[in-house]
Amino acid sequence: MKENPIQKRILLRCGHGATRLFRQNVGKTWIGRSRKIIKAGMYYLNPGDVIIRQARRFHAGFEGQSDLGGWHTVTVTPEMVGRKIAVYTALEVKTKTGRVKKTQQRFIDMVRKAGGLAGVVRSPEEAEDVLNEL
Repeated sequence: MKENPIQKRILLRCGHGATRLFRQNVGKTWIGRSRKIIKAGMYYLNPGDVIIRQARRFHAGFEGQSDLGGWHTVTVTPEMVGRKIAVYTALEVKTKTGRVKKTQQRFIDMVRKAGGLAGVVRSPEEAEDVLNEL
């Protein structure tokens, strides 16, 4: 099974109630004023091609950012005034054989060190295990 179906299963099972999870896309692309052109000068473009005018790079997310992010609501103990707080949550979704990049592991370690919930998960059950660590 690929990562995307695993992510969807995790979102359906764990992304509601006390937990809110969102897909976090990471990547780079070009943005600008787009024009669909059938004929460009002497060159013909393929169907679906787009020319981007005044193009500039766009970066979404950051290297190492987890696939799913959000929060898990926790009711604080009475000695902490009984308030609810949102604990930052980051889940790196992998297939059974998928490998974690060093940047992804560093991000998970940073979140955990700061008191958040984070981990590499390969199933909804593993995602629930991470969410139940508090």
